[in-house]
Amino acid sequence: MVSKSIIKNFVIIVFTLIFFSCNNARQTKNNKLDITKKKSTRIDVNELTEAKLFSGKIERIASFPSKYIKTRPVDVWLPKKYSNDKQYAVLYMHDGQMLFDASTTWNKQEWKVDEVATNLMENGITKDFIVVAIHNISEIRWLDLFPEKAIKNIPEKVKDSIKSLGVSNFKEEDL
Repeated sequence: MVSKSIIKNFVIIVFTLIFFSCNNARQTKNNKLDITKKKSTRIDVNELTEAKLFSGKIERIASFPSKYIKTRPVDVWLPKKYSNDKQYAVLYMHDGQMLFDASTTWNKQEWKVDEVATNLMENGITKDFIVVAIHNISEIRWLDLFPEKAIKNIPEKVKDSIKSLGVSNFKEEDL
């Protein structure tokens, strides 16, 4: 059982650093994700049946396309009682490969997001949500974390040459 202080700290961090939103994606019968935001794109989605999870399941998009950032895996964690007929809040998290399964991480540690999320929902602390886990690419991870505040102060003519702006656009437009 996760202690209340860990849950409280997790909620504070999540609400401080990451936002909830709704998404416009729905899964179709042939296990494709139909993105209908601006243009229709077909993306292959596969369940990670070998993932060692506390609860729920993970759907993986092995190569999520983007015109803003380098293509990378994106995992979507769905809670145990997930239903296609219900709307869920969405929690977007960086370093997606570190969130759920210690057996697949470089340091054999995980962030235990599925454990904490399950406990938050089961104890009625938060509304039901899914987690979109954006994997990093270790060689260029710093680009994902470039400070948003600093970006706003860069002259427009320089912004075009900074690739890290793509992460913000990726999250806002592609996901």
